[in-house]
Amino acid sequence: MKIAAEVTAEIGNDRFAGAVGMLSSCGCEISSARLAAKNAGRAVYDFHLTYTDIGEFKKALSWFEDELNGCRIVSIKNYLDEMIRSGLVTVTGSMPIDNIEDYQMNVLGVSHLVREKILESENPAEESGITRSVGLISCIRDKSERQKKMAPLLHADAEIAAAVLGKFGGLNGYPVIVRYDLQEDLVKYLKALEPGFSGFRIDHIDDDETPDIYEQIADELSIPVVSAKYDEMPVFILAALHKIVKKHRYRTKDCNVGFIGLDVSAMRLARLLRRAGFMRVLGFDNNEKSMFQFERESGLATTPENIVSNAEIVVLLKNQFSETDLVRMRPGLSVISMLDDPEAEELFSKRKGFGDIVTGEWADSATLYPGMLKGKAGSQRAGIDDSAVIAMAEMLANEDVPSGQFLPDVFSGIHDKIAACVAGE
Repeated sequence: MKIAAEVTAEIGNDRFAGAVGMLSSCGCEISSARLAAKNAGRAVYDFHLTYTDIGEFKKALSWFEDELNGCRIVSIKNYLDEMIRSGLVTVTGSMPIDNIEDYQMNVLGVSHLVREKILESENPAEESGITRSVGLISCIRDKSERQKKMAPLLHADAEIAAAVLGKFGGLNGYPVIVRYDLQEDLVKYLKALEPGFSGFRIDHIDDDETPDIYEQIADELSIPVVSAKYDEMPVFILAALHKIVKKHRYRTKDCNVGFIGLDVSAMRLARLLRRAGFMRVLGFDNNEKSMFQFERESGLATTPENIVSNAEIVVLLKNQFSETDLVRMRPGLSVISMLDDPEAEELFSKRKGFGDIVTGEWADSATLYPGMLKGKAGSQRAGIDDSAVIAMAEMLANEDVPSGQFLPDVFSGIHDKIAACVAGE
């Protein structure tokens, strides 16, 4: 991830070199610095820079003012702000409408022609854009205060997914926010939306502690459905497990895997890992209902302390552990982190005898869902089955990637390989 910004700062005439050095030392890459104004021994500069961590960037600017006496941040402009406010995707027609002739032909004429073709066709959907339309679904309960933040956040995520889907999948994604009260109502709402789409990607569902809702959706819908938590996340974690097992030459029958924090991806993986022959799959969550469901899926519910002292590999899904839990940590422990929390990850990495950690933004979902939806095109079954999850994970784990890169990137041609795995080719 990279973000570009323009920082305008007032600096004493003898402080310019120190200001450049301090910004650079804080992780900011300066592409240019322009003198904007100068008077009375002080100057105003416009710094054009990029950074990778928003939190660290804010700390850097605060430190910049504190450490350099006489320096002041005048303004900060993020180059993406204007684009974000106007929406992250733009819907345009595939035909030009630049003048009255275009309008007569490409709007009025096409409207008449497409209606005629649909009415005469034995397969009307094939004559429409439905076959290339994907609903990007986020489902939230009716909590009005929470919706003020959640709905815009989820809509923004869906807009980004639409841009990715168009680029790498050749499909048209449409953000849809579904508000519901009961889970049984949610399935009805999705079935009501079904006629207008060739597939769904479910980005979020409130209160999805168990796999039941995803399995119910797969059973009752007749169009392909891909889910961020239930389908995509297990592929990433399973691929990472394969790579670590291979790196350390573990035998699966002697290898224990532990999950700290349980969600539907951990519950699906508990079943898959036991089927793959792993010795034990351990798990912990603060929610007792999640612990019970994990055991129903062939996992063994226990404590964080027991997990880190017995497992060869630990997957962090939630920050539900403390430094005290790590006192008896197994030497050489490997960690796969799905957290966006460097401080929590550091509790592991700073301990003596620690093995290795897979951390950072390594699990980019854009690697998966365009190919998954392409591979499911025309399928008569909604969900992604276990065999496809296993095939995708094994393929990702065996791909050759550049040094320092954990999995293939979105420009590696990976989407066609994902589509082939899903289609069973």
